[in-house]
Amino acid sequence: MASTTHQDKSVDRTNSRWLMGLLAIVILLGIGFRCFELDRKLYWHDEAYTSIRAAGFTRQEIDDELFQNQIVPAPELQKYQRIKPGSTAADTIHSLALEDPQHPPLYFLMARFWMQQFGSSLIASRSLPALLSLLSLPLMYALAKEIFASNLTATLATALLALSPFDLLFAQTARQYSLLTVTVIGSSWLLLRAMRLQSWPNWVLYALSIALGLYTHPFFALTLIGQGVFVIFYWLLVKKRELQGHVINSRFFYH
Repeated sequence: MASTTHQDKSVDRTNSRWLMGLLAIVILLGIGFRCFELDRKLYWHDEAYTSIRAAGFTRQEIDDELFQNQIVPAPELQKYQRIKPGSTAADTIHSLALEDPQHPPLYFLMARFWMQQFGSSLIASRSLPALLSLLSLPLMYALAKEIFASNLTATLATALLALSPFDLLFAQTARQYSLLTVTVIGSSWLLLRAMRLQSWPNWVLYALSIALGLYTHPFFALTLIGQGVFVIFYWLLVKKRELQGHVINSRFFYH
């Protein structure tokens, strides 16, 4: 009987190693897909506006220069996807505040800095969201590990995110969606960690993640609402049971 149990455990460990190896390959494939042929897909409307805002232009400036009853060659259009001469980060914020106020400035400022360092080609513009999307993978592992306390489950969750079609699409789109994914997953992990450890540095980190999320996309407010509902139910249900159990144990001890 003992020998059979030992053999079963050995088989389980072998299967677990094989599964972990397979999941690691899946994660590597997901990383590769994020960086594959970034310049082969059409640079669509919203991506072009990302470059325009990051470069410091406004739509009004472009309209005034282009729509003058004349044919404009393509190279002339591409100048609006490069840093506006003499502009600063303040021009990027001004462009958003004036014509696109529903979009917080964080990603556009990051895109401006990236443009200054690496240029405005398709690969350069899309490499920023691709790299940001890679940050979501270790954060997903940390979040799943915090919830399930299992390396295998955490690796499985990371593999699912790595090959998620939506996440792969966002990773190759020059918009703020990859950064939004990072802030959603990261803030959720920091919230659970802060609730478990109950120390002020962890609550400060969670507060910073909230600020980053709100400066990334207004939809992060939906995540914040969900986290607030979770905290309320946690304290009303879980903590209440723990307090009741503590009171019962105390009464039993004193009796």
